[in-house]
Amino acid sequence: MSFIKTFVFLALMQTILPSLLHADIIDDVCVKVQDPPFCRTFLRSTRNRAPNLVFLGRVSLSELRGNTNSNIDYLTLKSNIPTLKELYRRCLGAYKVAATTTDDCESSLIRTKDYAKVKSLAIVIKNNAQICIDTVSRWDDQVAKTTDKQMALANIVEVIGSMLSGGKRS
Repeated sequence: MSFIKTFVFLALMQTILPSLLHADIIDDVCVKVQDPPFCRTFLRSTRNRAPNLVFLGRVSLSELRGNTNSNIDYLTLKSNIPTLKELYRRCLGAYKVAATTTDDCESSLIRTKDYAKVKSLAIVIKNNAQICIDTVSRWDDQVAKTTDKQMALANIVEVIGSMLSGGKRS
């Protein structure tokens, strides 16, 4: 009988423990970002039952890349509007820098494991997103929404980079 109880206990722990760890690591990240509700919703949507910080960073960078690329496509079309052409082009330039920076950030996360660089590159992405907030976002709701998402994702990556490099972030 003792064997059965032990087996059931171990089976339950194998099922429950990854979920508890998943919630803990996500909470550890999300408590440090500027938009915790977005962070929790986004990171909890990951399909991995027991993610680690590198996995969460990869997922965040993947979403960041998709958001960046769709914004580049949208801004390329909008940059032909004569009245706002310069503002859209400035924002487009910022997103093109963000695309390259996202690639560098992913390389630092996965290949070189330079987590301090991940953090600093994420800050560059946020600063470039701020250019769009300061220009186009006032007139274009779609850019405003996707740029807010861009900043939130970059902030998640920044916090993960900080945590992986052993740094504290307030």
